[in-house]
Amino acid sequence: MTTCEWIKCAERMPEQGATVLVTVYGSDMIIPKKGESVAECIARQEREIVEVSIAFLGEDGWYAADGFPMVVAPTYWAEMPKPPKREK
Repeated sequence: MTTCEWIKCAERMPEQGATVLVTVYGSDMIIPKKGESVAECIARQEREIVEVSIAFLGEDGWYAADGFPMVVAPTYWAEMPKPPKREK
């Protein structure tokens, strides 16, 4: 089994337009719990929510695989793995 090599976005970005796997910490839906400030909510979501998805880097930022801009920027990316060979 092969594993992904996760690369920090702060160290190196993928080529523009290349489809890659990305890791996002947090959410674009900021819904504070009762008594929680927005800043506390964002910090909690960054600890609790981890998402891996397919995306690409455009000229003006990250886009999800469906072409919509990503609100929460990825912190890590990895090259897409090769698909499995088709069984006959």
